[in-house]
Amino acid sequence: MGEVSGEVKGFKPLSPEQKFRPKSLDFAEKLRLLYKKPNVEGRENLPQGACVIATTHLSGFDVPEVYAEITKDRKAGISMQESILTHPLFKLAANLIGKDNLFPLSNRNSSILRDEDLEKMKRALVEDGRTLVVAAHNPTKDWELPDRPGLTPIILAHQAKVPLVPVALDIQTRIPVRERVISAVKSALRHRPESKIIVGNPILFPEIPEEKLQLVINLFSTEKRRLMTEEQIQEAQVTLNVLKSEAGEVMKALASNLPAEKRGKWG
Repeated sequence: MGEVSGEVKGFKPLSPEQKFRPKSLDFAEKLRLLYKKPNVEGRENLPQGACVIATTHLSGFDVPEVYAEITKDRKAGISMQESILTHPLFKLAANLIGKDNLFPLSNRNSSILRDEDLEKMKRALVEDGRTLVVAAHNPTKDWELPDRPGLTPIILAHQAKVPLVPVALDIQTRIPVRERVISAVKSALRHRPESKIIVGNPILFPEIPEEKLQLVINLFSTEKRRLMTEEQIQEAQVTLNVLKSEAGEVMKALASNLPAEKRGKWG
């Protein structure tokens, strides 16, 4: 049988937003206290199909805020550090997002990879057609892009053979960049700053064979690295340098959509 179109009496058809978006996120947005609802620029840059969203992580809001926006018209997942989910605030956020949409990273550093985590996210992209939101770098405490980018979104885009889209959240706070957190909160409660999400142009990296990517991943496992030959380690380092260069390209793309004082060395 074909699809039945039209409106069933007493029920309205689901909008695309209702279809993909957890209802709890609507409630979560009402709890936004420290800044105003973001304006979105460049949404038309999002590809039609699955992709990896590499976000800024200048605050604890960047990744979930971008995820909330992405779910308005597509099936998405969010990657967060497993270690922070024990914190009451982030535990609440995880419950609002829903466990089916959450892909915890069991490592403590976004520049380090775990094969098991990457495989779960790859399946979500390839088999489930999800868009995955992943931080492009470790969190910062000074509102400035760090010197060292993360590799997780880069390798994930390669493994799934999908575009990577750099997306920045700019909370346009009036407080000094390096001001203490408590002062920042007090200032924000008196005057909530504007904010915006900037969606950059998609990046499709040149293909890297799966076996070369696997050698790089093995470098970050003590057990697997012990079994690698010197030749394999050298080959993995060459590929790793390529991935680091691509990660730098993503950081520059993010920096181009941030104010000068937040760009770090990438501006």
